[in-house]
Amino acid sequence: MRFDNFATKEEKKKLPEITGPQTKTYTKDDFLSATKLVNELGLPKDVIEKAMRDMRFNRTTIVFNNRKSPVIIGSDKKNLRVHPMGLALFKEYVLKQNGGKK
Repeated sequence: MRFDNFATKEEKKKLPEITGPQTKTYTKDDFLSATKLVNELGLPKDVIEKAMRDMRFNRTTIVFNNRKSPVIIGSDKKNLRVHPMGLALFKEYVLKQNGGKK
């Protein structure tokens, strides 16, 4: 077992932590692709894909159940998906980026 998956006290203070009943086991269908997010957010697909690439490049992580997890899952830029627990953080990031360009 890798110990770098667990969050330390300092990381818990810095990273957004998610608790509550929404923490459960997720299937592959629960991870949202850019196409699914277009329908949900109402933004162009290229804006969402750019935000996904930026968050993947910056290695944005969240903490839930005392474990660190990346917000964006995927190894290549064509297959990026948003972790269901990081959806609120992703929406906030996209709306902030999109709002700054208006």
